[in-house]
Parts: sequence; C-alpha cells; structure tokens
Amino acid sequence: MQNKISLIIVSYNTWEVTKKCLEKVNIATDFSFKNHGINSETIVVDNASTDKSADLIRKYFPWVKLIRSSKNLGFGAGNNLGLKEAKGDYLLLLNSDAFLNKDTLVKCLDYFKKNKDCDALQINLRNSNGSFQLIAGNLPTPINTILWSLGLESLPFINQIIRPIYNHDENYFVKERVLEWSSAAFFMMKREVYLVSGGFDEKLFLYMEDVELCKRIKEKGLKICYSPNIKIVHLSGASGKVLSEDKLKNQYKGMLYYHKKHFPIGYFTVKLFLLLGLLFRSFYYLISRNGQNAKVYYKVSKFLLY
Repeated sequence: MQNKISLIIVSYNTWEVTKKCLEKVNIATDFSFKNHGINSETIVVDNASTDKSADLIRKYFPWVKLIRSSKNLGFGAGNNLGLKEAKGDYLLLLNSDAFLNKDTLVKCLDYFKKNKDCDALQINLRNSNGSFQLIAGNLPTPINTILWSLGLESLPFINQIIRPIYNHDENYFVKERVLEWSSAAFFMMKREVYLVSGGFDEKLFLYMEDVELCKRIKEKGLKICYSPNIKIVHLSGASGKVLSEDKLKNQYKGMLYYHKKHFPIGYFTVKLFLLLGLLFRSFYYLISRNGQNAKVYYKVSKFLLY
C-alpha cells in the first residue's frame, strides 16, 4: 500500500523527548490507519547522538525507519536525509519535542482535502501550559530586517506600516490565513512542494533554514496555509528566557546568509544595521545592569565583524 504520509523526525541527544514524540506518533498513525485507512511511515534521522538515542530507538521502536548519520548535519541537512527516503504523498517535518494528538494526522489530511489550493500546512503550536507560541511571520526584507535589528518592528505605529518578521500578536493566529514563513517544528507539505523546492539549504546549519525554505516555496507560487483549529504541544517554546550566545550567533549568521542569497544588493547595509543593533542591545543591557546579556550581544557583534 502506498504511504499516504511520511513523518520525518531529526533527533540529536534528545532521547527522553524523542521517546515521547514517537509514542505519540505511534498512537496517531495507528488511529489514522485503523479508523481511516491512512497508511504512513516514520523516518528518524539520528544526527550522531552520543546518548545512545539511535540504539534505543531501534530497540523500542522497531517500526521506525532509522537513518544514522555519522556526524551532526544540523537541522536542515538532517531533514533532507529523511526527505530523500520518504515515499509519502504528504511529508510531515516534526520536531522531536512536538507531540501529536491521536487525530492530528486525520485532521491535517482533511484540511488539505477541503482546501485544494493549500500546498503546505502549519497548525496551532502551543507551549506545554497551553500558552501561545510564535510560529510564523513575514519574510525578511532589507527594510523589515533593519527595523527588527534596531528593535523597532514591534512598536505600535511602525508595526502597522511594515510587515514584521516575527509576529508576536496572538490575535493574528486566531483564524485561518496564508503565511509567508512558518516554523518547521511542524510542517506538512505535499510531495510536490519538496520536489519543486529541493528541501532545505544545507549551508544553514541551524536557525533561519525554515524561513529560507519558505522564501523559495513562496517564489514558486505555492501556498503555506495555517489552521488554528488543529493544535499540538511543542516544548521548545516553553523553554526559559536565558540568552544563548550560540543560538543568537546562529540566528544572525542565518539572517546574513539569507540576505546575501536573496537580497545581495542590500547585504552590506543589512549587515551594518545588524551590527549596530547588537551594539545597541549590548549597551542597553549594560545600563540596565544585566551584564550577562550585555556580554552575549557584544560577543555576537564581534562575530559579525568577520
């Protein structure tokens, strides 16, 4: 029987959450098959985990198609490995810390059936306490990136004029709409979307790879839809507010790469304002007596000089 859905999960030293994720996947795929005849396959790409994740997945989830990478390829390249092996008509990228409900897959396929012009689908991701989680926004351009870098895109007057990259307004996500970019923590797409886009740009190791992919999807005239009525829990958004130097560095590195690739003429202007924005934030935290954050922003600003 042809697989209707291929689920692709990238795992890296996250055995405990991956275990829960796969338990939920097992329930969802079993429910969709027994009650709706929907066949599926689950592919896990292990990015050279050192916590014995791959061995444990093989032991406890023998139905999973396990791909062992000899090194940590990053999020995009890891997903590409799984996508190349996927046989489904619909391809679901799922984070290892995202937990499906029993009827999630059925609801998603039903959405595609009712919305023939939908090419890719994002759903309502919630934190573990049920609170709002930012999942989408508008594609970066030199203008809105500069305003974002200076901390201006969220100001009441300005955010009515420009299209913010990161949409923090929960009211924006209360109804169905077409998105410009969407988080890849959950991202279901028709096979044709993958064939046309070619998957993730593997030069992006972590962060901004989903935004960049959505940029190319949109350029092909394909539609990314959002449904507020299909909800799952995604743990990542519930994590603490501790500022990570590596995360921030990768975010800015990804933003620079995105602009160099898609807006080469404005690249150096964007880079200058990203640098100024980092220095501004460093100074702000310094006078606010938050030396740790000030130090992180300053270190990342030095990284941007090279």
